[in-house]
Amino acid sequence: MSDRPVADVAQRQVLVCQHKTCLKDGAAPVLQAGQGQQTPIMATVIASGCLGNCGNGPSVLVLPEQTLYSHVRSQELAAILSRHRQELPTSRSPSESSPQPPASRAERRVAIIGLSIAVLLIMGCLAWMLYSLV
Repeated sequence: MSDRPVADVAQRQVLVCQHKTCLKDGAAPVLQAGQGQQTPIMATVIASGCLGNCGNGPSVLVLPEQTLYSHVRSQELAAILSRHRQELPTSRSPSESSPQPPASRAERRVAIIGLSIAVLLIMGCLAWMLYSLV
């Protein structure tokens, strides 16, 4: 076991998307700006995979608040982080659920396909009901 004390204040994570589309839109300088300067809040700025906000990048996600920012420029990062100055709770009660990460593209695609199938089934039932009335 380590002799290091446990931190009293939870630390935020700032995820900067480094996936293909966001990189094309300029995500690398945003990540460098976050890692290369003192942030206005206690936060760890880290690279992440796709945040599911393709076409609106560079994308930045502030955790645990799960606040997603789009079209972020490196000079805007400090202002975004200063919006999250309030202290985080030091501990969670067991009844509180931990924040869930955003759904991946595959999970969203499966949900959309399932919803599409349900809509088609309902439309088919309605068509059958109308046909049987005629």
